[in-house]
Amino acid sequence: RRSFHDFVVECWPLIESAPFVDNWHIEAICQHLQAVTEGKIRKLIINVPPGTGKSLITSVLWPAWEWARDPSIRFFCSSYDQKLSTRDSVRMRSLLEASRYKELFGGRYTVIAGQDQKTYYETDSGGWRLATSVGGHGTGEHPDRVIIDDPHNVQQAESEVERQSVLDWCDLTMSTRGAVREVRWVIIMQRLHERDFTAHNLAKGGFVHLCLPMRFESDRACSTPLGFVDPRTVEGELLVPRLFTEEIVSEIEKSLGPYGTAGQLQQRPQPRGGGMFKP
Repeated sequence: RRSFHDFVVECWPLIESAPFVDNWHIEAICQHLQAVTEGKIRKLIINVPPGTGKSLITSVLWPAWEWARDPSIRFFCSSYDQKLSTRDSVRMRSLLEASRYKELFGGRYTVIAGQDQKTYYETDSGGWRLATSVGGHGTGEHPDRVIIDDPHNVQQAESEVERQSVLDWCDLTMSTRGAVREVRWVIIMQRLHERDFTAHNLAKGGFVHLCLPMRFESDRACSTPLGFVDPRTVEGELLVPRLFTEEIVSEIEKSLGPYGTAGQLQQRPQPRGGGMFKP
């Protein structure tokens, strides 16, 4: 209960068959999520490449850890696709039922029978988890945590209409949810457009920004108020070289092209030097 990173190391194998590969970026994500739990951060944006554990850590393990500390917390969890939100809700429910989790925290709370569905369940301490889609159910709910995991569809992010509908949902529906409960926001996503959900909320201000590109760029080295600084020093150094090797990353970059690479991998939706043809 004292260390979210220790919890991730312990509980990852309970819900994920792929072996856990620890790395400094996972410690950084855990450090900042724990700071949200402890009230040191109220609004957090995390930009990381796909495949680096963002959904499992943020949308599954973190709420389960918070309930181990305080089962009265209410979670509003959303993604661009209801199927993704439901998937993570089900995975968290599986973790709560795991024998090791029950051994560690089972006496602290139970999930109420009859209020135990794939997209919504409650604890006997007043906490709940609601899984919905961006633009979906939101009115009438007042959570303690809003977790928005990939609010944009990759294909639809280029559409101004689709993109604006996500931003309007954030501003007009979600901005008042949980205000009286001092709600804390966590947005975790890959960058897809210069005017995407990350850019929109950073422009409004008040967010701590943890940005971890696949390849290190010294002129954009991330630092946060927690004292975190991207530990890489070599230009182009990879984020998780044990998992995403040079060969794998180069192949992904070829498939994505310059714009896809800039946004999804580098968390900078425009290529360095613009979109001109390179020599």
